[in-house]
Amino acid sequence: QVPQIVLKLLLLGDSSVGKTSILVKYINEKFDESSISTVGVDYMDKIIDYNKFKIKLQIWDTSGEEKFRTITKNFYRNADGLLVVFDLTRKETYDHVRGWINEAKENNDKIKTILIGNKLDLKDERKVENGVAKQFAEKNSLKYLETSAKDGINISESFKAMIDLLFDGKSEEEILNEFKKQDSSLSVVDDSIEVKNKKKACC
Repeated sequence: QVPQIVLKLLLLGDSSVGKTSILVKYINEKFDESSISTVGVDYMDKIIDYNKFKIKLQIWDTSGEEKFRTITKNFYRNADGLLVVFDLTRKETYDHVRGWINEAKENNDKIKTILIGNKLDLKDERKVENGVAKQFAEKNSLKYLETSAKDGINISESFKAMIDLLFDGKSEEEILNEFKKQDSSLSVVDDSIEVKNKKKACC
């Protein structure tokens, strides 16, 4: 029997950078033009084959709104990986990346992080140059990818890169010991949060 590994991942970043669009594209291979902001936290999962393992990715899509920040903080502690997303057409979302990463590290200093510049399809509206973001990523030992949820560019690659990062240099035994966890939700202190496994679309 193929061992199942459970990886808990968080999508983090300002509102409307495309976090939900990335997730929906990855899970359902769909893109919806309508943009409905995530309220609190949403969740989707996907089972994939990776080398000798069957991996269940539990992916949590967090709201970028300030009023939900205390809820988001509860999710850092049990997460394995973090995909920090900014909008290539809105420089302020890139400027906030450092704050998001620092906040996550304060709550979980072992969390692995990847930086994602989204909306690559909007080339004429681009405000953050590739070299600038890449330099920041290299300085902070982060992998950097540019994606388009609309065109499906680098969406699967981003999640594969996250798994590669989590498994990097580990033996099969070490991976099993570290990630063969109970298949359960991340803990939420605020029990008023409604976590939905299926959703329409949003950013």
